[in-house]
Amino acid sequence: MMKKLLVISILTLVSLIALVPHLRLAFTIGTGIGLNSLQKQIEDTQSRAIKGQITEGDKEFLVRFYQTMAYGAQLTFVLPESARLMHHYLDGSGATTSIDKALYTESARVIAKMSTIKKNLRAICKIGESLTSERFDMGHGYPLDAHFALYFGTIKGTIVEQDGVKNINWEVKMPWKWPTYADIKKTYGTYYKEIIPFPNALSFLGIGKPMWLPNGLGGELEKQGLAKTFNVDTSWHERFSC
Repeated sequence: MMKKLLVISILTLVSLIALVPHLRLAFTIGTGIGLNSLQKQIEDTQSRAIKGQITEGDKEFLVRFYQTMAYGAQLTFVLPESARLMHHYLDGSGATTSIDKALYTESARVIAKMSTIKKNLRAICKIGESLTSERFDMGHGYPLDAHFALYFGTIKGTIVEQDGVKNINWEVKMPWKWPTYADIKKTYGTYYKEIIPFPNALSFLGIGKPMWLPNGLGGELEKQGLAKTFNVDTSWHERFSC
């Protein structure tokens, strides 16, 4: 009886994967099985995007693909903010949101900027004084969520006083905007940059390749009216002495 139930469960799962586009796509992204076909579709879509020849089929694929990526990130439990921000981008409201401050306070690039700001503010040591960083790429390899969730932004530190105690009020402004192919060409002189490897089960085992995903396709979503850029504004306090 148990063996029969197991066979039925496996057949049901295989049928669902075969019949439901999102599940079929998630299976390929997660395992790497069937990746060659998906990689070709990504590259063909990119080629048409660069030429300004995106089709309705391409639009449907892009929405389905990024929705699947967002749900996949959500299910890993280690990319909660990345998943939420991707869903927010696809929802298309454009409403400002904030994210967990730990993504900033644990990012090596942000930590370096904060250290510089604190050093300079200590030399001033006056309530109300503030310093703002230049615009920089906030993402880094750790924490993993920050690698995918953080983009270019600025961080501002202001000396404030609360109950007679000095603090720094940190404010991060980070537009969550994906680059278009025009942006990439302007920056690098070619359309074929910012192409990110996404590992899968087979690539982890060393018997397959990762999926290569161009950042420009994320920007194509907004260009085609399928998503909308929004601002991520996050603030917090830190005890400060000088």
